[in-house]
Amino acid sequence: MKQNRHNGFYLVLLAVLFVGGHALAATRPASTPATGEGARQDKAAGRAPERADGKVEGWRLTYQEKESGVDPYEVRMLVSRRFIRIDIVDDDSGYIVYDDARKTIYSLSHYDKKILVIHRRPFSSDDSGVRAQVEYLALSDAPTVAGKPVFNYRQYVSHGKQEETCAELQIAEGLLPEVAQILKRYQQVVSGEQTQLLKRTIEDVQTDCYLADQIYNDGRYYDHGLPIHEWHSNEKSRSLLSYKKIMIDPKVFALPGNYRHFSITQPDLSGDDAQTENE
Repeated sequence: MKQNRHNGFYLVLLAVLFVGGHALAATRPASTPATGEGARQDKAAGRAPERADGKVEGWRLTYQEKESGVDPYEVRMLVSRRFIRIDIVDDDSGYIVYDDARKTIYSLSHYDKKILVIHRRPFSSDDSGVRAQVEYLALSDAPTVAGKPVFNYRQYVSHGKQEETCAELQIAEGLLPEVAQILKRYQQVVSGEQTQLLKRTIEDVQTDCYLADQIYNDGRYYDHGLPIHEWHSNEKSRSLLSYKKIMIDPKVFALPGNYRHFSITQPDLSGDDAQTENE
């Protein structure tokens, strides 16, 4: 089951996406320190100096994810100013790194010693040809999260007088805005790749919700805050269990130097420098 579960997580990039400790389980839904140019940019931006141990501030987010035909599983995200690392808990078969400076995702598999490389591909949600609409309402009876109110974000399309929900999220408005924005940019890289793969998808599955939610998803809901629960039209859901501010060793974002890099939509990676740089 672990291998199957990881394969689903690994291939999600080819198919459809997706201050102390804070536990959210009870919330009900509605490779070295920075040097050189990086260090000069930090100083110019007024950031705190590097710690002696080289660690950087970041956040650890823990989610429970569910999808059809697979037992629920936990996913851990480590989020720094520049990087995201995504692991399935208790599964050491691989991980995903997103480098925000390069706008590039690296999906690593220990099983075959390969790294799927996905570079940013600009796109516009208007290109979907779908007129999706959004309903954003406060959940007055929902408990706050770290003092932040919870809102329900629903994306839907209309078919005559009928509405079809494409995605529904409960969002803690204004929670961890920097984390939400890097997650938004990560989603945009994923969706940019999806738009390139669309021509390989049979037309029968290209419904309005499929296009709006799973292909041309620009992550604009992250502008409101951090989602604490998500449901998408492919029947995948994700719930935020906890989040905690921590110190992160930048080495966790490093990639093995002897793994083969490949791309689905960009066959020539001969000039690709895929080794992540310093924080």
